[in-house]
Amino acid sequence: YGLGIAKRTDGDDTGALAAFQKSIDINPGYAKAYCAMGDIYYKTNQISKAQSSCQQAIQVDGSYAKPYITLATINIDRKEYDQALMNLELATALDRKDSKAWYKIAQVQNIQGNCDEAKRAARKSLDLSDKFGGAWVELGIAEYCGGSGNKTAALNALDNARSDRAWKTFAEHEMDKIRNPHRYEDQGN
Repeated sequence: YGLGIAKRTDGDDTGALAAFQKSIDINPGYAKAYCAMGDIYYKTNQISKAQSSCQQAIQVDGSYAKPYITLATINIDRKEYDQALMNLELATALDRKDSKAWYKIAQVQNIQGNCDEAKRAARKSLDLSDKFGGAWVELGIAEYCGGSGNKTAALNALDNARSDRAWKTFAEHEMDKIRNPHRYEDQGN
Protein backbone atom coordinates (compact mmCIF):
# COMPACT_ATOMS: atom_id res chain seq x y z
CA TYR A 1 0.00 0.00 0.00
CA GLY A 2 2.80 2.40 0.89
CA LEU A 3 4.43 1.78 -2.48
CA GLY A 4 1.12 2.62 -4.16
CA ILE A 5 0.93 5.91 -2.28
CA ALA A 6 4.53 6.73 -3.27
CA LYS A 7 3.88 5.92 -6.93
CA ARG A 8 0.66 7.93 -6.90
CA THR A 9 2.49 10.89 -5.36
CA ASP A 10 5.07 10.61 -8.17
CA GLY A 11 2.26 10.65 -10.75
CA ASP A 12 2.67 6.99 -11.72
CA ASP A 13 -1.00 5.96 -11.74
CA THR A 14 -0.31 2.64 -13.50
CA GLY A 15 2.35 1.70 -10.96
CA ALA A 16 0.12 2.85 -8.11
CA LEU A 17 -2.78 0.72 -9.33
CA ALA A 18 -0.49 -2.31 -9.56
CA ALA A 19 0.83 -1.71 -6.03
CA PHE A 20 -2.67 -1.25 -4.60
CA GLN A 21 -3.81 -4.43 -6.36
CA LYS A 22 -0.85 -6.27 -4.81
CA SER A 23 -1.98 -4.98 -1.39
CA ILE A 24 -5.44 -6.36 -2.05
CA ASP A 25 -3.99 -9.69 -3.22
CA ILE A 26 -2.12 -9.91 0.10
CA ASN A 27 -5.01 -8.60 2.21
CA PRO A 28 -8.40 -8.76 0.42
CA GLY A 29 -10.00 -6.86 3.31
CA TYR A 30 -7.89 -3.71 2.89
CA ALA A 31 -10.51 -1.05 2.14
CA LYS A 32 -7.99 1.78 1.80
CA ALA A 33 -6.35 0.04 -1.17
CA TYR A 34 -9.70 -0.39 -2.93
CA CYS A 35 -10.54 3.23 -2.24
CA ALA A 36 -7.15 4.47 -3.46
CA MET A 37 -7.74 2.56 -6.68
CA GLY A 38 -11.18 4.16 -6.93
CA ASP A 39 -9.65 7.62 -6.59
CA ILE A 40 -7.18 6.91 -9.39
CA TYR A 41 -9.91 5.51 -11.61
CA TYR A 42 -11.99 8.63 -10.92
CA LYS A 43 -9.03 10.90 -11.69
CA THR A 44 -8.46 9.07 -14.99
CA ASN A 45 -12.17 9.21 -15.88
CA GLN A 46 -12.77 5.46 -15.52
CA ILE A 47 -15.97 6.08 -13.60
CA SER A 48 -17.46 2.58 -13.56
CA LYS A 49 -14.17 1.19 -12.22
CA ALA A 50 -14.05 3.99 -9.64
CA GLN A 51 -17.55 3.13 -8.46
CA SER A 52 -16.78 -0.57 -8.35
CA SER A 53 -13.60 -0.02 -6.33
CA CYS A 54 -15.40 2.21 -3.85
CA GLN A 55 -18.24 -0.30 -3.50
CA GLN A 56 -15.66 -3.01 -2.80
CA ALA A 57 -14.06 -0.81 -0.15
CA ILE A 58 -17.44 -0.36 1.51
CA GLN A 59 -18.17 -4.07 1.28
CA VAL A 60 -14.96 -5.03 3.08
CA ASP A 61 -15.12 -2.19 5.63
CA GLY A 62 -18.42 -0.38 5.97
CA SER A 63 -16.94 1.90 8.64
CA TYR A 64 -14.49 3.59 6.24
CA ALA A 65 -15.83 7.02 5.20
CA LYS A 66 -13.61 7.88 2.22
CA PRO A 67 -15.27 5.73 -0.47
CA TYR A 68 -18.60 7.44 0.25
CA ILE A 69 -16.95 10.78 -0.54
CA THR A 70 -15.60 9.52 -3.85
CA LEU A 71 -19.03 8.11 -4.74
CA ALA A 72 -20.60 11.45 -3.81
CA THR A 73 -18.13 13.25 -6.07
CA ILE A 74 -19.25 11.02 -8.94
CA ASN A 75 -22.88 11.75 -8.02
CA ILE A 76 -22.18 15.50 -8.09
CA ASP A 77 -20.57 15.22 -11.53
CA ARG A 78 -23.71 13.42 -12.72
CA LYS A 79 -26.01 15.96 -11.05
CA GLU A 80 -27.39 13.22 -8.78
CA TYR A 81 -27.55 15.57 -5.82
CA ASP A 82 -29.86 13.60 -3.55
CA GLN A 83 -27.65 10.53 -3.91
CA ALA A 84 -24.57 12.68 -3.31
CA LEU A 85 -26.06 14.02 -0.08
CA MET A 86 -26.95 10.50 1.04
CA ASN A 87 -23.34 9.34 0.48
CA LEU A 88 -21.94 12.44 2.20
CA GLU A 89 -24.23 12.01 5.19
CA LEU A 90 -23.00 8.42 5.49
CA ALA A 91 -19.40 9.68 5.30
CA THR A 92 -19.92 12.30 8.00
CA ALA A 93 -21.75 9.81 10.21
CA LEU A 94 -18.66 7.59 10.01
CA ASP A 95 -16.14 10.41 10.35
CA ARG A 96 -17.48 13.67 11.79
CA LYS A 97 -14.03 15.24 11.35
CA ASP A 98 -13.73 14.90 7.58
CA SER A 99 -13.52 18.49 6.38
CA LYS A 100 -13.82 17.48 2.71
CA ALA A 101 -17.13 15.70 3.27
CA TRP A 102 -18.59 18.77 4.98
CA TYR A 103 -17.28 20.98 2.16
CA LYS A 104 -18.96 18.76 -0.41
CA ILE A 105 -22.23 18.91 1.53
CA ALA A 106 -21.97 22.71 1.36
CA GLN A 107 -21.29 22.48 -2.36
CA VAL A 108 -24.38 20.34 -3.02
CA GLN A 109 -26.56 22.49 -0.77
CA ASN A 110 -25.43 25.59 -2.67
CA ILE A 111 -26.18 23.93 -6.00
CA GLN A 112 -29.66 23.15 -4.72
CA GLY A 113 -30.16 26.69 -3.40
CA ASN A 114 -30.24 25.65 0.27
CA CYS A 115 -28.14 28.56 1.52
CA ASP A 116 -28.64 28.03 5.26
CA GLU A 117 -27.71 24.35 5.04
CA ALA A 118 -24.73 25.24 2.85
CA LYS A 119 -23.53 27.79 5.42
CA ARG A 120 -23.87 25.26 8.23
CA ALA A 121 -21.85 22.63 6.34
CA ALA A 122 -19.20 25.11 5.16
CA ARG A 123 -18.72 26.36 8.71
CA LYS A 124 -18.38 22.80 9.95
CA SER A 125 -15.70 22.20 7.31
CA LEU A 126 -13.92 25.38 8.37
CA ASP A 127 -14.12 24.42 12.04
CA LEU A 128 -12.10 21.36 11.06
CA SER A 129 -9.74 23.05 8.59
CA ASP A 130 -9.86 26.84 8.63
CA LYS A 131 -7.34 27.24 5.80
CA PHE A 132 -9.32 25.21 3.23
CA GLY A 133 -10.23 27.59 0.42
CA GLY A 134 -12.98 25.36 -0.95
CA ALA A 135 -14.99 25.67 2.25
CA TRP A 136 -14.49 29.46 2.27
CA VAL A 137 -15.73 29.59 -1.34
CA GLU A 138 -18.85 27.59 -0.49
CA LEU A 139 -19.46 29.80 2.55
CA GLY A 140 -19.14 32.88 0.35
CA ILE A 141 -21.57 31.49 -2.22
CA ALA A 142 -24.01 30.58 0.55
CA GLU A 143 -23.71 33.99 2.21
CA TYR A 144 -24.47 35.74 -1.07
CA CYS A 145 -27.30 33.27 -1.74
CA GLY A 146 -27.90 34.19 -5.36
CA GLY A 147 -27.98 37.90 -4.58
CA SER A 148 -30.48 37.78 -1.74
CA GLY A 149 -27.94 37.32 1.05
CA ASN A 150 -25.19 39.25 2.77
CA LYS A 151 -22.83 40.68 0.14
CA THR A 152 -20.22 41.83 2.67
CA ALA A 153 -20.10 38.46 4.46
CA ALA A 154 -19.84 36.72 1.08
CA LEU A 155 -16.93 38.89 -0.04
CA ASN A 156 -15.16 38.41 3.29
CA ALA A 157 -15.46 34.62 3.02
CA LEU A 158 -14.24 34.65 -0.58
CA ASP A 159 -11.36 36.91 0.41
CA ASN A 160 -10.35 34.25 2.96
CA ALA A 161 -10.50 31.63 0.20
CA ARG A 162 -7.90 33.57 -1.79
CA SER A 163 -5.21 32.65 0.75
CA ASP A 164 -5.45 29.02 -0.45
CA ARG A 165 -3.53 29.06 -3.75
CA ALA A 166 -5.59 26.19 -5.12
CA TRP A 167 -8.76 28.29 -4.74
CA LYS A 168 -7.50 31.83 -5.38
CA THR A 169 -8.59 32.16 -9.02
CA PHE A 170 -11.99 30.60 -8.39
CA ALA A 171 -12.58 32.85 -5.36
CA GLU A 172 -11.63 35.94 -7.36
CA HIS A 173 -14.07 34.90 -10.09
CA GLU A 174 -16.86 34.53 -7.52
CA MET A 175 -15.95 37.92 -6.02
CA ASP A 176 -16.19 39.50 -9.46
CA LYS A 177 -19.62 37.90 -9.97
CA ILE A 178 -20.80 39.56 -6.76
CA ARG A 179 -19.22 42.95 -7.48
CA ASN A 180 -20.22 43.01 -11.15
CA PRO A 181 -23.35 40.90 -11.55
CA HIS A 182 -24.25 42.65 -14.83
CA ARG A 183 -21.30 40.88 -16.49
CA TYR A 184 -22.80 37.48 -15.69
CA GLU A 185 -26.55 38.03 -16.02
CA ASP A 186 -26.99 36.25 -19.35
CA GLN A 187 -24.15 33.76 -18.99
CA GLY A 188 -25.57 31.46 -16.30
CA ASN A 189 -22.17 31.10 -14.58
